[in-house]
Amino acid sequence: MQDERFALIEEVLKNYPIDGFELWFGHHYFFHPKEVEAGLETMTNWVKRVHKAVKASGKDRELAVLVPANIEWARSLGLDVPEWIRQGIVDVINGQNYYQKIDNLADFRPLLEIAKGTSCRIHAGTNAILNSDRVSGGTIEMIRGVACNYWAQGVDGLYLGQWFAGTNWPYKAPFYEQLREVAYPKLMAPKDKFYMVPTADQTRSRPPTQTAPLPVELKENRPVKFELPIADDLPYWDKQKRVHEVLLRIRLADSTELDRVTFRFNGKELPQSQARKINHLYRMHAPRFRVNNAYWYIYRLDRDHWPRQGKNSIEVTLNKRDPDITPTLKLRDIEIETRYLMGKNYYRSNEDTDLGPAAIARPRA
Repeated sequence: MQDERFALIEEVLKNYPIDGFELWFGHHYFFHPKEVEAGLETMTNWVKRVHKAVKASGKDRELAVLVPANIEWARSLGLDVPEWIRQGIVDVINGQNYYQKIDNLADFRPLLEIAKGTSCRIHAGTNAILNSDRVSGGTIEMIRGVACNYWAQGVDGLYLGQWFAGTNWPYKAPFYEQLREVAYPKLMAPKDKFYMVPTADQTRSRPPTQTAPLPVELKENRPVKFELPIADDLPYWDKQKRVHEVLLRIRLADSTELDRVTFRFNGKELPQSQARKINHLYRMHAPRFRVNNAYWYIYRLDRDHWPRQGKNSIEVTLNKRDPDITPTLKLRDIEIETRYLMGKNYYRSNEDTDLGPAAIARPRA
């Protein structure tokens, strides 16, 4: 089987004018669990063979590999990524966490540390699919958030995985706007961004070795804590009079009016008086699929509670739960949204809601 695949690779390298070749390992198992250790050397020799063929077909051609960003997870599949870097048999590592899912928590620093001082480049896998109850494909604000988080880690580039999938077809202006912006973190810095802790969904398969952090059950007087990194330098942009508002959104599933919950953000308790509570106990209609029996808690954070650049902690504590309620309370969603003005002391858009209703402009004849 390996010889057949290698012959196909050689044919592609010989007959197609390409700049390089990618081995797509994804998140699949390649060896029996009892044979993984022995299989590491077998796979390394295979990658070395492909790399040699790529270089023989053109000195400027490169070999890229798509692998899990988690080094230990990759090793459990039979992929010895540090050894590939050490031997210099890969030119680009495309690391990826959740398959086809936007993931603001992906950490590429271990890969960057191993590749330091070598010619191997580390690219962060950036997907465009969310598949939530509100949207299927990620909005431009979500793409900015995850891309800026990855650039902030010092990656050499971004790998746009599954961007041309069905969620973006037919391609419209917002899709091309994402492509134009995603490579330039300075351009995205003073623009709206949307960050979230990944939440599992039931409509898409995922690797069995990794599950989404949310949802998680809440039990009385047992705090649950998550960290969410953001790339925004809010104090800087506030001095430029560009920050409009910052929102923290938390959704609790299987919730009731009787639940008493405390929220802490970066160690500070958020006053309930500043929260807008939205009842989603039952919805007849929803943008995509319904998530009922839930409440949203939405905070418009003041400057004393703004998120800091880097990691931010969100702590949720269930203080009291009606003992007659059978389902357990679940923390389902955590989101931070940063919103900016178009310029210093400018408006949000051509239809700024603070200015009241606006008529739709008609094109001139």
